[in-house]
Amino acid sequence: MSLPWTDKLFFFVIRCVKKRHKTMEDNAKNNLNKETFLKQIDDIILTAERGVIYKTIVEAVEKPLIERALARTFGNQLKAAKILGINRNTLKIKISKFGIDPEKWKI
Repeated sequence: MSLPWTDKLFFFVIRCVKKRHKTMEDNAKNNLNKETFLKQIDDIILTAERGVIYKTIVEAVEKPLIERALARTFGNQLKAAKILGINRNTLKIKISKFGIDPEKWKI
């Protein structure tokens, strides 16, 4: 069974972020993966519904990222915002936009 294009892209972005933290030696052999990533992006752009790609990708990545930061900080929004490198007020807006309940992670 094939994953929807949003899921494929989400998993590919996660792999790319993880690879960013590897040593410089590994980066040379990862260049092929970059080309694969760009090809997959091209395929997605050609097959996705027009006008929704950017919003869908950002939301698909942003919500789980915010949830994970809140989980790691036990629902502390100030600490989560610092981890993410955004302002606490920006985080509050995004929490509201995505319907995330920070209380879920508080102990």
